[in-house]
Amino acid sequence: MDRWPGLYSKEVIRNCVVRDRIQPDGSEGMGLNNNWRIEATTVESISEMQDVQEMLSKVCFSGGKDNWVWEADSSGVFSVASVKKLLQLGRNLQSNNEMRWASWVPIKVNIFMWRLEKDRISIRLALLKRNISIPDSSFPLCEATPESAWHLFVHCGYSFGVWQTVWSWCRIAQPMVSNIH
Repeated sequence: MDRWPGLYSKEVIRNCVVRDRIQPDGSEGMGLNNNWRIEATTVESISEMQDVQEMLSKVCFSGGKDNWVWEADSSGVFSVASVKKLLQLGRNLQSNNEMRWASWVPIKVNIFMWRLEKDRISIRLALLKRNISIPDSSFPLCEATPESAWHLFVHCGYSFGVWQTVWSWCRIAQPMVSNIH
């Protein structure tokens, strides 16, 4: 219904299930059965039909009963003990985080700083690294260099002006900042 709306729109029995429309094709694969007679006459429906057939050609049905397998345990059986073991393993991994959560700081500031350290802030270079198309990578306020976290929070003259205002408002001596950490 969601993937092939053109074919679904021609289905007579709307509440049928997938197994009602497919059958083994003789070569250990699956194909459409004769109960599903839809004429593919438009480009969209032909394309959808080809997509269905391509997907079904890759299905291999062994005829066995479905069962759940917990891959975190060698026995394949889920247990609370195996989850506890996974959590303890994760806790014992070396953490290279420099950011420390401060209880007196608002939670949204802690989360923002954690995201900043993990390079999860949606700045232009991070978006480009994630293959998101943007027209220009330069920082829009100064257009001097690409927008990076370092430039945005430490190096840019506009950012420095904002920090100077914050420091003077808080009556703090201007610290020497050379990086985000």
